[in-house]
Amino acid sequence: MAAFAVAIVVGLSVDNPADTILARAMASMFVCYLVGMGVGLLAERAVEESLAEKDGTDVGAEAASAHPSGDTEVVV
Repeated sequence: MAAFAVAIVVGLSVDNPADTILARAMASMFVCYLVGMGVGLLAERAVEESLAEKDGTDVGAEAASAHPSGDTEVVV
């Protein structure tokens, strides 16, 4: 939302047309969303690895050992 707000304020300050301002604001918000999603995924992975290292387990091995045959368990 910060990117959207900045794009709106800057667009208004330089007297751009409304459609240009909104298009650029939406584009900047979308790009920042993608960057934030990437940073969030990296942070999540780093925390998981840190916790696994603290516990002495391997993150990849833990997921593979849950269902070694690749089948999912159905609970009724």
